[in-house]
Amino acid sequence: MNESFDDILKTLKIYLDNLYVHFTKDYDSTSRPNDFYTMDLKAYVLLSHAALEDFFEEIAQKLLKDSFEDWKQNKKQVDEVVLQTILQSNSKTKVKETLVSLLQFKINKEKTKKGEYQEKLKSLLEEIEEEYSKLISDNHIIKLEKLQSILNFLGIGLDDIQERLLTSLELFEDSRGSFAHKQKIRENRIKKKANFEDMKGYVDDIVSICEELISRIK
Repeated sequence: MNESFDDILKTLKIYLDNLYVHFTKDYDSTSRPNDFYTMDLKAYVLLSHAALEDFFEEIAQKLLKDSFEDWKQNKKQVDEVVLQTILQSNSKTKVKETLVSLLQFKINKEKTKKGEYQEKLKSLLEEIEEEYSKLISDNHIIKLEKLQSILNFLGIGLDDIQERLLTSLELFEDSRGSFAHKQKIRENRIKKKANFEDMKGYVDDIVSICEELISRIK
């Protein structure tokens, strides 16, 4: 079944809420961090990070696929997603040459060869779609700069998102890195003891970014 953008967001929010409940059930605000607390907190951060990363990738892939599929089916107009990927693609020169050829044949009314160039254009657009699909899959796009880069390719900006939310995104990414690498864990412990309340705050802010992203896509 082809899930809607709202369905994907709803699934993410339920999963993140369940993660928090599961890993905090043995603790409260008075709990003092120990080895078990740290292990549960690490698991919460890493699993939440993975879920958010999957969400951004799934949304980007769906937006890319739906936009190109809509163009293939309707063939009446190219929306901003398709246009942006063409303009920034490694294949954009070939696309430009093909479009120019199409225009020339249309002007000259040589319809016998027009279909040939339309097929070439379709093939090139499919090549671009595959190029960007691989780019999305190969990136850890919860990182702010990579997320912005991917979304810009798809015609969606994050420039006017609240600075506080973007800061939470960066801090959560840093926290994930601290837990994922032993040396960084030691450095992080020296600077500040991580806790569930702070991590949950970061996750909630990132979910707000997710909600804003879905509202811009729809």
